[in-house]
Amino acid sequence: MSAPPENGARIGAAHRRALKATGVLLALTGGVWMLAHYAGVLSPQIDGPALRSVMHAVLIGHGVIAYGAAILFGTLLARHIPAGLRRKKKPWSGIAGLALAALLIVSALLLYYAPNRELHDMASLAHQGFGVFAAAIVWRHVAARKRRPERRRR
Repeated sequence: MSAPPENGARIGAAHRRALKATGVLLALTGGVWMLAHYAGVLSPQIDGPALRSVMHAVLIGHGVIAYGAAILFGTLLARHIPAGLRRKKKPWSGIAGLALAALLIVSALLLYYAPNRELHDMASLAHQGFGVFAAAIVWRHVAARKRRPERRRR
């Protein structure tokens, strides 16, 4: 495995795989939770102890994976994001991803520490919306890399 170029914008292969894996796992666990939640909301006969147990397990997995994702995201703050901004490469999707990560972290904290049920419910809806939008933005940011391959240094 070779080191990333000195400009700092390119992410190493192992780092990129870890980011993609946590992103996919977060999207899957969040999506499964939303499907189960709204299935129970739309069809109350589906709701029951078994569904709530599955939702709880998925939510725990989502939270654990989110800790890893937050750490991995933090590693981007040191080199990847400043280098990308300096080089003006994909600034809109990068800035949108940065803003959405911050909103997801704040809304996740409100899910645990909201002082009342109304704020918790608003944070839950916001977190779900931010998550769906973040998945789309990150996919766009990563897909743009494949459309515009840069010369690799050897």
